[in-house]
Amino acid sequence: MATVKTSLRKDKLRATVIHRDGFVCFHCGVSPRDAAVGHVFFGVAHIVPRNHAGAWRLENMALLCPACHALSHTRAGRAMLLREMQERYGYVYDGEWARLLAEFYA
Repeated sequence: MATVKTSLRKDKLRATVIHRDGFVCFHCGVSPRDAAVGHVFFGVAHIVPRNHAGAWRLENMALLCPACHALSHTRAGRAMLLREMQERYGYVYDGEWARLLAEFYA
């Protein structure tokens, strides 16, 4: 069970991600208020899932629309999103993340 302190830290991280990504989908740029998609639920998601060594780190989280969130569940999609995160924000990846990028872009 998460402590109150841990829960507050995660909530602050989610809010930081939402602001960093400008209240639009990190990958496709669609807004939750876009008339073409209607009002859809956007979520802050781990790009590399926690069960695959993904951490609660800013560089592993993005605000995603449902379609792009589904993309993040594929190996190629995760690598693409990590690469985009690296290019846009200058994050440096090591370990498992570096291996994912190397495999996808080899």
